[in-house]
Amino acid sequence: AIDEYQERSAKSDKKINALINKLSKSSTPKGLWGWWEQSTHSWWISLHVLEALTQAREMGYKTGFDKSTVTDYLLWKLSDANSVGDKLRMLKVLKTLGANVNYPAFINDLDTAKLSSLHQLLQLIELKQLCKLNVATDTVQHYANYTMMGNLYFDQHERESSLLNNAIENTLLAYKIIRADSSGREADLWKMIGFLLEQKRQGHWANTYQSARIIE
Repeated sequence: AIDEYQERSAKSDKKINALINKLSKSSTPKGLWGWWEQSTHSWWISLHVLEALTQAREMGYKTGFDKSTVTDYLLWKLSDANSVGDKLRMLKVLKTLGANVNYPAFINDLDTAKLSSLHQLLQLIELKQLCKLNVATDTVQHYANYTMMGNLYFDQHERESSLLNNAIENTLLAYKIIRADSSGREADLWKMIGFLLEQKRQGHWANTYQSARIIE
């Protein structure tokens, strides 16, 4: 979208194809990704990469990843996964890939599981939305907070935060949930954008992953 606005799509095509090629070379034999080339796969990194490659494929780029291999491996791992976080990410990957899965059954199991954080709750709500299931999105409002500038963010104020569980990540998920809901909360969305811009201290966000997520 940024490239379209700045009318530089031709130059970007070369860069995008180079990045796709680099990602293809760095995947594991199962078609997933870890921190480094050929390292043990990570579900959240794999989800991040596969979402990007799926979008690239939809835009007409040749991505080269084997959808069936990834899908078969995920379905096999999903059946015996113990971690709620892993299950949520696996199901999101499968949904991203358009896999034929009994999502309501898996989601029903997650509804009865003990969620360890606000981040997992938001992941579950987003997954329900993607699967067109009934979900009470107003649950999110319970975790609403406001900055001194009047901007809106979502956080549980846990003692420990991490790369994937923090105010920015939770606000990004809440943003997607509220935007997908037809409740007419445009003002809240702008306040959430305001919060994200507040976090751009010293001209940048914390890391490239966070920057990519916010810009998206």
